Amino acid sequence: MNYPLLKDRELKEKEITYDIRQWLKWRGIFHWKVWQGPMSKNGVSDILGILPGGRLLAVEVKTNRGRVSPLQQLFLDAINRYGGLGFVARSVEDVRREVRDVIRNHSLQSGRE
Repeated sequence: MNYPLLKDRELKEKEITYDIRQWLKWRGIFHWKVWQGPMSKNGVSDILGILPGGRLLAVEVKTNRGRVSPLQQLFLDAINRYGGLGFVARSVEDVRREVRDVIRNHSLQSGRE
């Protein structure tokens, strides 16, 4: 039998979420995983947090094949419209790229670079 190599398989959403949360923790970014249930608001992103400087962070985690629902997109659009940073992440690299400027700008403003 041929088994795919670990590096060749697509990561599951929970694995991507774990990697993202580990990176956010390493960067010292306050965040939490949103667990959906019967009393939850539909469309809320998988990870919420507060970026340096106080901006709200909303990360919708998807696999490479995952699709963003209309309600999820509406939530991300609302976060961005009101000054937060909301986006879809398919890897930890997507999160690094999206928050890099926020972290850099905050470091420059607070003299911590």
